[in-house]
Amino acid sequence: MTKKSQSEMTQGTLKSLALSSLSLSPLNPRQEVPDEDVASLAESIKTVGLIQPIAGLETKDGVEIVAGGRRLRALRLAAADLGQDEATYLVNVTVTTDAAQAQSWASTENVNRKNLHPAQEVRAYADMIQSGSDESTVAKAFGVTVRHVKGRMKLAVLPTVILDALRADEITLDVAAAYTVADTTEQAAEVFERLNGGWMGDQLHSIRSELTQDAADGDGKLATFVGRAAYEAAGGAVTEDLFGEDVYFTDSEIVQQLADAKLAEAAEALKGEGWLWVETAYEQPSYEVTQKMGRAYAQPVAPSEDQQARYDALADIVETDTATEAEMAEFDALEEAMEQKAYTEDQKRLAGVFLYITYHGELGATYGMIRPENRKEAEDAGICAKNAHHTSYSAAEKPKSAYSAALTADLARVRTCAVQTALLDKPELALDLVTFALVQSMYDSPIGISTTQPRNTPDDDAGLTVDARIAHEYETPIRAKPAAEKFAAFRALPKKERNAALTGEVAKLMQATLADHAQNPLIEMVATLAGANVRAVWTPSEAFLNRLKADQLIEAMAFILGEAPQKSFTSLKKGEKAARLAAIFAGKKGIPPLSAEQKRRAEAWVPDGMATAPAVTPKTAKPAKAKKAAA
Repeated sequence: MTKKSQSEMTQGTLKSLALSSLSLSPLNPRQEVPDEDVASLAESIKTVGLIQPIAGLETKDGVEIVAGGRRLRALRLAAADLGQDEATYLVNVTVTTDAAQAQSWASTENVNRKNLHPAQEVRAYADMIQSGSDESTVAKAFGVTVRHVKGRMKLAVLPTVILDALRADEITLDVAAAYTVADTTEQAAEVFERLNGGWMGDQLHSIRSELTQDAADGDGKLATFVGRAAYEAAGGAVTEDLFGEDVYFTDSEIVQQLADAKLAEAAEALKGEGWLWVETAYEQPSYEVTQKMGRAYAQPVAPSEDQQARYDALADIVETDTATEAEMAEFDALEEAMEQKAYTEDQKRLAGVFLYITYHGELGATYGMIRPENRKEAEDAGICAKNAHHTSYSAAEKPKSAYSAALTADLARVRTCAVQTALLDKPELALDLVTFALVQSMYDSPIGISTTQPRNTPDDDAGLTVDARIAHEYETPIRAKPAAEKFAAFRALPKKERNAALTGEVAKLMQATLADHAQNPLIEMVATLAGANVRAVWTPSEAFLNRLKADQLIEAMAFILGEAPQKSFTSLKKGEKAARLAAIFAGKKGIPPLSAEQKRRAEAWVPDGMATAPAVTPKTAKPAKAKKAAA
């Protein structure tokens, strides 16, 4: 056997052969091919023909195809669809009589095959569409789905800078796809130039967030509650990414209008049922709201005489084990119906309903809530139970509070801000707190493992300085996929930044009360360990001081002076007392002039219950002296 040249072995001979003379060679690695792949390629062949010839080993029985097994199957399917006889259906085949050459073709054709780069696909599809082909024709020509073509064509509208980066493999297809949610090419280019090369440059969620800051996530609870059909019917625009996985409702105002209207419609229906009141909100009412209210519960609905009689009759049959399948089904249905509960008209007359949107975007409702002003009447009528946790006092027995309920709440928020701020500089204490809260279940915990942050600003925040790290910022909860992306980005941050983030979030979860009002020993310990100082974040304002009683203002001045104030102060009107004290707290020259000690006292004064106990250094046992060794 003579040795053939490399050129002869590589090129083979191109022949036009009948499809019926071709068979699949055992050497062909594609012995099994999914039917859908064959079908898509057959459509391509019917549209543009067989572009790349198949190759085979010529034998005495015909040609065995070693490279192009999927194409061979697709050719047969195309011929059948076109109604052509395989004996007359001619196919271009590169053939060889050399078994070694055939083996080489079988191996290298599949190893070296490389799909079109996404950027090349965009250009190829766009060229066909610009030449007059529709997306269906392009899909058939390339053996892909119409959805695939539409997805790639979304990339075609991206600015050149992004397509160039994709073509050069500087960014992935996923990153390029994230920019398809942009409203304009200019916006996409601006965000790309800003993020690319930075740590957020390949973070898909960060890219989409920058591009859709004013849009509602299509998977978010508001968008889900409203529904895409209703949103688009109202004229709302929708943006989807390349893969159609992330959908955004770009007009958030329309989303809110539709959500409000849907809640209002549900509220009107409930009011028509006789409820005293119906409140609507996007969020479920907090415990802080409901704990002050009573609760009525639905009552069993009495069955009719006919229902009760039929139930009793069926029960007798069931007990004898002679009930038919139909009788058992009827008995079960009656039993379920007799377990139904409903609210009575008397209950509805004194109670109301909170309507809200659940996390999953469904309508939620909390029924039977009784406001404080209706509670006594409801209790007397037996509609709700008396609250064992709130003792009723007569006017003579009720303990007096130094401040009104509203002022007490505001002072507690100021103190909360002070404790949170102090904790920002105590990362180890923050870590100890969150770890302890995880391992130790406890009542009245000052820290909850939750993203719900207690208020740390009073209604009137004049004089209060809130550190940006504990400022309240509402974020729409995200789903698992973007959460994983954000977690990966978070882990890439330097350890110092991660620790600072932990400390800040733990601090925002702390909630304080006044030290002499429902005192929590654990929060007092944390305040002491952190060195919380109310005056470090808050200066008593004139507005606040006007909320105090006249004798409390006199006590404040007495604390500053170190002695009882003179008549020149005590005889002033309450507003004048508040104004003079406010000037002192603001550092202005006081009347009378203050000594250095009195200024120090003015800088330290806080209302009752706002101070933090000083830290106590624990005594440590002295080490015992070592005994001298015996001589």
